[in-house]
Amino acid sequence: MWRTGFCLLSQKHLMCRSIYNLPNCVFMSSTNLLPNSLQSLAEWRVDKRNKFCVQPEAWLTSLNKVEETRVDLIPLNPTIFRVFPRIDILHQNIVWQLNYRSVSFIKALTRAEMPGGGRKPWPQKGTGRARHGSIRSPIWIRGGISHGARGPRTRFYMLPDSVRLQGLCVALTIKHIQDDLVIVDSFDSLPSGEPKYLEELAECRNWGFSVLFVDVTDTAPVNLFMATSENVAFNIIPAYGLNCFSMLKHETLVLSKDALIYLQKRILAQLYRAESLQKKYKYMDNKEILMAEGKGGKNRRRGKNENDAEKRELIFKEDGQEYAQVMKMLGNNRLQAFCFDGVVRMCHIRGKLRKKVWINAGDIILIGLRDFQDKKADVILKYNSDEARNLKTYGELPETAKINEGGGDDEDFGIEFGDTGQQAFSDAEEEPEEDSTEESEEDEP
Repeated sequence: MWRTGFCLLSQKHLMCRSIYNLPNCVFMSSTNLLPNSLQSLAEWRVDKRNKFCVQPEAWLTSLNKVEETRVDLIPLNPTIFRVFPRIDILHQNIVWQLNYRSVSFIKALTRAEMPGGGRKPWPQKGTGRARHGSIRSPIWIRGGISHGARGPRTRFYMLPDSVRLQGLCVALTIKHIQDDLVIVDSFDSLPSGEPKYLEELAECRNWGFSVLFVDVTDTAPVNLFMATSENVAFNIIPAYGLNCFSMLKHETLVLSKDALIYLQKRILAQLYRAESLQKKYKYMDNKEILMAEGKGGKNRRRGKNENDAEKRELIFKEDGQEYAQVMKMLGNNRLQAFCFDGVVRMCHIRGKLRKKVWINAGDIILIGLRDFQDKKADVILKYNSDEARNLKTYGELPETAKINEGGGDDEDFGIEFGDTGQQAFSDAEEEPEEDSTEESEEDEP
């Protein structure tokens, strides 16, 4: 295996290629690996064996005189300046540039936002007409709009890089073929900063009404800046900001020699750059997972008997409240709990405890007693194992209460009840028998 640049070439591949064409196989990943001269850039990755590939050329002129002064004839790379003129690609780029910067602020008023309409126009019955509740209903003239535009709304989308790159090549090719591409040695050679001088120069060289000057830097020479400041049809743009819309908007495109080298190097580096070897980052899939985990809902990933990681202050019972231990889950947000005052109560789980807190058998909970129903209560809070252990340390819980360290669902739940608990269980078992005897006595005549 041979390693050349950023591409691995096998021995079989090298046997099929001659040594002369070996550098053309290398994929470029940086503009620093490209040549800096115009002649080398024009011949880079050009198949000289192709008889139909014509080398494009352009005159290098100077701005020191009003009349056109030709300095040299420079070659251009056919990969950029001799592509097929795809008008559809240009159209896609122009539509994209016009859409991504437009924002619609139209906002249609609904019936609730319209002024007036609070009074019923006529009684519900007795008039013979259809019933209406407001004159601002969407079915009325001058009423509110239903399902209307609710701005601001943007039409932004990203055009693929390959289409944007191809659009630049097509625009440059069309400008060169139509003789609307002018290359100058430097903008510093402009002798005067008078706007009249630049207008005479453009008229003498038949540049047209609008001209776009492109330099490699974003700081223009003083004379060029002063000459274009008063004419709205003459504009200056740096090479890194050149786009299809700006090129088609102006009749003539004037490039400096350094800007031409910069554009060719950047475009060629993007056309033949190596693809990333890393795994593609699936943004949308990861975004959905992160949003589901962050906001909760039915897709939230939660473990069984999961408690909040943040430590909270220990909450003690108040009047009308009692500590209890879950005995059995009854379903439908209900559970049977043994209160440490010796009473077995059926408790209801309400509010946020239904979704955010998992309650299992054996957990220590805080319940609120009911004034009118002594056998029923409402769950207020669930204690984790550390909080239950602290309550036991403070003497709030009896020593016989066993703290549930895990989330087991055994039948006995690992709970040890004292005499009060056994008495409560016996009372709960005896109550149905008394009811059955009373019913049998009532049935007897």
